[in-house]
Formats: sequence, structure tokens, C-alpha cells
Amino acid sequence: MGPARETGSARSPTPLRIGVCGLGTVGTGLVSLLTDDASELGRRAGRELRLTRIASRTEKPHLVPYGVNFSTDVMGLVEDPEIDVIVELIGGVEPALSLIRRALELAKPVVTANKEVLAKHGDALFQKSLDAGVALGFEASVGGGIPIIKSLREGLAGDRVTSIVGIVNGTTNFILSRMAEVECSFEAALSEAQQLGFAEAEPAYDVEGTDAAHKIAIMAAISWGVPFDVGRVEAEGISHIGLPDLAFARRLGYAIKHLGVARRVGRHIETRVYPALVHESNLLAQVQGVTNAVELRSDSLGRSLYIGPGAGALPTANAVLSDILDIANGTRPRPIPEGSGLFTGARSSESASAYYLHVQVHDKTGVLARLAEVLAAGGISIDALLQPDIAEREQAHMDEASIVLIAHETTDAKMQETVRLIESFPEVRGKASLIRVYDGD
Repeated sequence: MGPARETGSARSPTPLRIGVCGLGTVGTGLVSLLTDDASELGRRAGRELRLTRIASRTEKPHLVPYGVNFSTDVMGLVEDPEIDVIVELIGGVEPALSLIRRALELAKPVVTANKEVLAKHGDALFQKSLDAGVALGFEASVGGGIPIIKSLREGLAGDRVTSIVGIVNGTTNFILSRMAEVECSFEAALSEAQQLGFAEAEPAYDVEGTDAAHKIAIMAAISWGVPFDVGRVEAEGISHIGLPDLAFARRLGYAIKHLGVARRVGRHIETRVYPALVHESNLLAQVQGVTNAVELRSDSLGRSLYIGPGAGALPTANAVLSDILDIANGTRPRPIPEGSGLFTGARSSESASAYYLHVQVHDKTGVLARLAEVLAAGGISIDALLQPDIAEREQAHMDEASIVLIAHETTDAKMQETVRLIESFPEVRGKASLIRVYDGD
């Protein structure tokens, strides 16, 4: 016989009254989750989760459930004393930053999916959260539906994370996946991504690495206690990646992926975003489409991989909802760990990596030997070498040749200096293609 339940005059917990700012893709998904499964969510939370008010800067009456108050006054929603928790899903810096600040000043817990605001203003916002004694939830800011924030802050709370490497932008992963799959250009893959709604009309935020940089800045801050500072993340995009590079990488046993990387190097935390060759044996190389994946390395657990939908209405809304449930269950604000003297910005010149190098040259005897000599003079050794078959070039009446190689690990400064020298050769056509190799270590 189970334990007796209190009945009679016992009062039920008061509902948690939720106000949602923003009714875009994620906001619409959250509204759907809160209304379609309200009774089950109430059971999990131990109290009713009541969607009370929605504010959007544009009128969207067809998206507002019956009985829910709607207005275009987003700050009015924050100030409303009938709202207990604020969900910010507007995006961009303003007015989102002002809304979050004001909500915390009013001692209202906040849930946000806003990676840009956190990556630029996270330190001040988390201090406000602590001062007010209310939670600031941000699971949806990184990785869409992947619970990577909770994994770092809770699952690995007793462990020491040494590196974070991830495919954290679905747009760039879709573009590179399509280029490799159907052998189309960057421009064609981008156009398809835009038609499918995976890329914005102005795609620079994604394809130049800005979005991924925001996410890496957030994960570095919560893992090592360094400041939230996206300005210290060196970001490189994918627009220069061509079909020949994807084809040559495949022949060498690699896929090209756009990676966000944060790793501890001595007292430094190196934070970077760049395209890289990932060996086909690594699970990250097999992540296709808009899927995200994050590989963590830590002292106790070793290597662990977190994979799932990186975008979309319901996956991201589910991450928002998990934070709301935590707040309903009484989650208190959690401090960001102290950095203990660590700082971001390990200089790229000190960063070591293996490299892929593709050079287009006049098809003359001795060019490869001269290139090898220059690499050797720079202290750079060759791990793998690939040249298209001579018969193929003759059949295509080509007077140019591709020299493709994988160089053993060396510093960024040495590799860049050597490539500049190679590009000065009269036999070399145009710019060399230089891409880092992620070896999984």
C-alpha cells in the first residue's frame, strides 16, 4: 500500500504564470508545447504551467491560443505583476538585453535562447541573476535540442573538462554536407539551404562563423569560468571551401566540417571556429544536414559525444521548456565557476595543428620537389601526399596540376609563413587552400 496523500483542505501549489516575448519559430513551438500537453507538464512540474501572456513586435493573432493575453508591448509584459517567469525569444541584442535586465531587476526568473546577448553580456546578466536570487536559464542558446548546457553544468560538474569540439551551426553543416553529397558549389548549397529555411537571406552570421563563435564563448565561460567574451573567439567561415577540397579530402579519408573549438592549453583557454578535415573514423565526420554534435573531453569521463537536432521549432522549444520546468521545481540561480587565473585568447600563432594544403601549379617537372624543400626548411614534414593521375590531366588537356598534402602538426605561424612563400613561386596559380586537420586528440 503506497503512502497516504494529503487531502481535504491542503492547497495546491500556485500556477507558474509564463510570459513569452517573441513569437517566431521557437516561440511558436513553445506555445504549442505549453498548450498541447498542459496537464502532463503540470504533473511533471508539480504545479500548473500557465501560459498567461504573449508579446510580439508584430501582430500574429492566428498564433495566439484562446484565453492568452497578447500585445505588441514586450516591455509591458516584463513589467506585468501577473507574470512570474519571462521567456525571451526575440533574438538580437536589443530590446532583448533590456528585457532580460529589467526582468532580473524585478526578481523574475528568465529563460532565454539568446546566444548573442549571453556571449556579449553574460557576466553582467549572471551577476544580476545572483543578486536578485532568481534563475537565468539558457539551455536553448547552444545546440538547439541537445542538452549540452546541463551536461556541462550538471553532468560534468565534478569533472574537469579539457576540450570542447563541436558542429554547432546547422546551416554550415547542411551546406558542407550538400556540397559533398551532390557535388554542388557553395553558392548552390547555400541557395538550397535558404529555400528550405535553414539559412537566412543574409547568411553571413552563420557562414562566417559568428553564430558558432557565440556558442563557443558561452560553453567556454560555463566550463572554465573565463569571461563571456565572443570578441576573443577567432572565427573563420566556410565560403572559401571549394568542391576540389571536399573531393580531395574524401580521397584522403576525411570529411570537411565547420568546428567550434574550446580547449585548455596551459593557463589559456583557446577558443576558435574554423573549417577542418575530420577523419572518417571520427563520429563528427558522419554528422550530416542540420544536425549538431558536441564532443567533450574530461579527466574522469574521457570522451563523450552529444548529438541531436541543432535547430527547429520543437527541438529548441523543448530546451526552453526544460528550463521552465526547472524554475517551476524551485531551481535557484547558479554562479558561473571562478576562472582561477585562466584566460582566453591563446594566440593563434602558438596553436599547433596538422594541416591540409592544396596548391594549383603549372604542370612542370620539379615543382613538387621545390615545394617539399620549402616545407622541410620550415620544419614541416609531410604525412600524406596526393596528386591527380597524370593520365587524367592529359585526357582533360590540362596544363595545371594539383598538389595536395597533409602536413604533420606544426604551429599556425610556421604554416602561414611557409604558405606565403609557396604562393610567391611563379609556378603557383592563385591562392593555396589551407585547412586545419582535427585529429580527435
